[in-house]
Amino acid sequence: MRFQLSVLSLMLIGLVACVTEAKLVTAISIKSTSDSIVTKGGTLQMAAQVEPADAAIQTVLWTVNNTQGAATINTDGLLTASGDGLVTVRAAAMDGTGVKGQKNILIKNQYKTDSRDPYLWPFAQNSIWNMPIGSNAQYVPAKLEMPTSGMLTLDEDYIIMTPDEPTMKIYWCSVRWGTGDRCTPDQPLNLQANMPIPQSFVVSPTTWDGGKPNAGIAVLLKDKKTIWQSQPFAHCSNGSDATTGYVYADNQDLYGQGYYGSHGGSRLSVLGGSIRNHELLRTSGPIRHAIKMNLCGKKNLYYDGVNNGFRWPALAADAAAPTSYGVNRTTAPVPECRMGALMAIPATVTIESLGLETQPAKMLAQALQDYGGYVVDDTGWDVFAIETEWGPNGRFRDEFKKSWGYDFVVSMSQSTSSPWGRDIVKIYKTLNIVNNNSVNSIGGGGTPRQELAPPFKQ
Repeated sequence: MRFQLSVLSLMLIGLVACVTEAKLVTAISIKSTSDSIVTKGGTLQMAAQVEPADAAIQTVLWTVNNTQGAATINTDGLLTASGDGLVTVRAAAMDGTGVKGQKNILIKNQYKTDSRDPYLWPFAQNSIWNMPIGSNAQYVPAKLEMPTSGMLTLDEDYIIMTPDEPTMKIYWCSVRWGTGDRCTPDQPLNLQANMPIPQSFVVSPTTWDGGKPNAGIAVLLKDKKTIWQSQPFAHCSNGSDATTGYVYADNQDLYGQGYYGSHGGSRLSVLGGSIRNHELLRTSGPIRHAIKMNLCGKKNLYYDGVNNGFRWPALAADAAAPTSYGVNRTTAPVPECRMGALMAIPATVTIESLGLETQPAKMLAQALQDYGGYVVDDTGWDVFAIETEWGPNGRFRDEFKKSWGYDFVVSMSQSTSSPWGRDIVKIYKTLNIVNNNSVNSIGGGGTPRQELAPPFKQ
């Protein structure tokens, strides 16, 4: 019996010795032949170098964090690209130590196309709406004062790209933003236009956003080339005629520059710069054009008798600009911040450094860095606004909520309590003005941050 116990003891001692000698992982570094994937759907083999080299468990668990771009990785470390941006590849030890290694990989050209649909991505390559910000851009801090009535709202642009529809009669209505009913045309009837607009597209007090929205409309005519614009548009029931207040005579070419239209505060386009229904969604690529935004004029826009409250490419400022712009500002004014200003996140700021919590905010921030956003209207109340599409094919606000599970609009309480709200605050505070944006140097000139828009489909 004593002999048997001695043997067992020796066996246990030997087993303990083996366990003690098993080496654990102390570090992991990730190697690859490149730091980027630049082909559509391309792959890159990742390799994990485990230290010490004689660690008992050499296998690792591969994961990828889609910070801005999108990719997948298999159990063997093969990374496959699917969306532009920066991704972080991680390798974790499987011996319980928690040791990890990581490496950033830049992914490009996943959404690169050889042509574009003018209905979805209109206007010329060198239009203000499509021209990326350049390497010579000169930035001036906008120093925007924070809203108090709401953090973010939307200004809906009615975009009607249905040239084959039967025409709808549009009559004059003198009710704009004051009291009265936009749904009822003035008498005697004054026909403003016959436009190819589906009767099912109803814009009324029961469907529009807010009390009396800007309600700018852009309609593609039957020649499938000319864009007609007016403001404020209303079509209050299926089968009825429509009304509007202003018709802008300067029709735009869908394939041309497309600068101007019926955003009354600036005279800039309804179609150009709107975030479209298919954009800023889980399934969409990056926004590849400038966007439009509205600021609270009383807090953030500047007026003087020399520049009259606007700058290129705007043609005007609000009629009330001389007595309204800047009157409620509590800090020193920013003279560069006028109607038509091109707002952007400076090139020196990395999107990752903003600490954004949500994917749509990262996408929006990237667009504002690469293309910027033009100030096209005064919000008229103390809130920040971004222009979005509403048309017969849907409404951006609905598509956004369906995709992400939360509303695009941000209340003041949500600006601190929700990830999307906190992200909008960070983006808003980071905005600068591209001060040398001009007719001769759109986006500031120099090397564009992104490739120009592809040619139109033939």
